[in-house]
Amino acid sequence: MYLLTGIVVIVASFGVYVEKQIRASATTILEDRLKPVPLISHRFDYYGTTIQDNFSSSIVNYEQLLANRGEIAKVKKETEEGWVAYKATYLTPDEAKLVDHAQKAMDEADALVDLLLEKAVTDRPYVDSILKTGILNEKITPVLDDTNALLELQTAVGKEETVKMIELLTKFSNFMIGVLAMAFVLGGSLLYSQFKKEPQPVRRTTRKAPAKKAPAKKPVARKPATRK
Repeated sequence: MYLLTGIVVIVASFGVYVEKQIRASATTILEDRLKPVPLISHRFDYYGTTIQDNFSSSIVNYEQLLANRGEIAKVKKETEEGWVAYKATYLTPDEAKLVDHAQKAMDEADALVDLLLEKAVTDRPYVDSILKTGILNEKITPVLDDTNALLELQTAVGKEETVKMIELLTKFSNFMIGVLAMAFVLGGSLLYSQFKKEPQPVRRTTRKAPAKKAPAKKPVARKPATRK
């Protein structure tokens, strides 16, 4: 019974440990790797599609650009909120460095875009001269590179966490196989010991026969004495 109790305690303890580790890995995969992917992707699309489509280095349609100012501001606000939400998740040391580098590039690109949108109303030749230098693309390219690298990093870290879960489940499976084997051996030994015992002969209690009483002696009649 002590051995069986010990096995149950060990299995329960290891099971609780495995459950906690798997729950932690699954949570970080969901919250820190899967959910951030669309947030980073939308930020990438803002610079790679929204900004680049509206600021062509060759031809700028200023009427269309000014008409799209509201949409540009809306997409910028939405993607900024997503970016802030992503930065609030758990970041690995390498990921945190990459995020800081991307943030600096975003700040520089945003400052230039705001200036170009302002000058598109008052000084269009200035906007044309800035775009011809290609400086806007130079500001945007690091952002695109960093956000793309962050997307790849989410996949890499998520893969590592998944491998950890699989390895832990494999260890637990092997552990349970060993426990089951031990339980079969222990159960077999108990059954064997039970069948091996020889039945002890039943002792019969014998009653002693009651001792026979000696027959009572008959009194001898005495003859009366005769006088001479």
